[in-house]
Formats: sequence, C-alpha cells, structure tokens
Amino acid sequence: MFLLCLFSLTSCNVKTNEVSVSATSYIVIEQSTNKILQGNNYDVSRSVAAISKIMTAIVTIENIDVNKIVKVPSEINKVYGSSVYLKVDQEITILDLLYGLMLRSGNDAAITLAISVSKSVDSFVNLMNKKADELGLKGTYFNNPHGLDEQDDGNISTAYDMAILYSYCLKNELFAKITQTTQYKTYINKNRLVRTYSYCTGGKTGFTKKAKRTLVTSASKDNINLIVVTLNCGSDFKTHQDIYEGYF
Repeated sequence: MFLLCLFSLTSCNVKTNEVSVSATSYIVIEQSTNKILQGNNYDVSRSVAAISKIMTAIVTIENIDVNKIVKVPSEINKVYGSSVYLKVDQEITILDLLYGLMLRSGNDAAITLAISVSKSVDSFVNLMNKKADELGLKGTYFNNPHGLDEQDDGNISTAYDMAILYSYCLKNELFAKITQTTQYKTYINKNRLVRTYSYCTGGKTGFTKKAKRTLVTSASKDNINLIVVTLNCGSDFKTHQDIYEGYF
C-alpha cells in the first residue's frame, strides 16, 4: 500500500515504490475517483506556468463552437515565448487554435482563444476563475490565459488542484482527443510521453524561469487510470513514466 507522504515545503527527494521523486510538489491520483495515492506538498500554491492552459482549453471548449472561424487579434503582439506563429487578422478555426494551444503551448493561440470567446482577455480570465471556483480549486487563481509570469504573478495553483482540473477535463471527449494527439498538421506534441510511452493518454507541459518545469500527464493500463502532476521537477518525463510503471 502506498502511504501519503507529507514533508517540508522545500524541494526534496521522496522514495515511492523505489521511484525517487525530486520536485517541489507532486501528486498521483486515480482518475475515476480522484483518490490521492501519494504526493508531497501537493496543496502548496505556486506559479504553474503553461499547464494552466488546461483551463484555457476547457473553458474554450465549453463556451464556443470549435468549428467557428475567427480572426487573430493584434493583442498577440503583446505575448512572447512559445508560439504557433499566428499573424494578425489571420483567419483560423477555434479547433486549430486548441491544438496549437495544447500541443505547442502557443501563447498567441491562448490570447486569440481568450478574445474569441469573451471579447477581452480580462473577461476570459474571469471565466477561468469562475470555473476554478465551480470545481473547488481553492488554491488556484488565474491572471492570464497562457501562464507567463514575468509581468504579473502568473497563474497560481497547486499540484492537487491541477490534478483535479485535469481529471475533470478528461471527461470531455474533445479535450481528451486533443491532449493525447501526437501530431496535428504541423504541430508536434511537446509532451513527448505520448510518443515514447505507450500507456500515456495525454498531458500538458509548462516552463517559466519562476515556475521551472511543470508537467501534468495521464496514463492507463489494465483498467488502472492515473494522473500525475509535478511542479518544479527537472526530470519530469522520466519521473512520470517511472511512477506509472511502479503502479502498473
């Protein structure tokens, strides 16, 4: 039986079923019940970088026709970092933007989706926070749709909240399809586990200098369906796979 691990609020190494987990915080839950199987500091709020785009995606899917064609707004010029290289006034479907958001972590896609859904970024962020409240994500607060945290406090959440959010999102058929896609048109999924680990069923990567590496993934084998979230884990892909193999 796996025991719940509660340690200090600083980064540490935790032995879990012979797997060394080095992260500021992490959690493993069973997908269908959201039961916590193991974790460390999973209720500590911190910047989570681009894994916050999970919320951007589900709010979009639930509030607009994904086949709608929209124009890329000039506001994309205000963002930096990961991009799918959209051009102002370019016409594109919401669906294509969602794939660019989740597979390539396009910050320009995040801004375009936010404005397409709510007319303004601030209004869309309000929808993100409303959804967080509905799901009971008490350690979560969103400031933007992309996760950049250099110009504001970024998007604040916990490993536990991100696991619960992702579990909710996987119940949406379109979201589940997008997140487990290895390649869509020219977009290759940055979550390499969907290509290299046969049991991986999706996920989302993230990184900023403040948040460090963040990763949410899911995997299934023999009716065992798990979700793993790591925040500030330098070897996150290997760690996630090792955790899954330990349970499977």
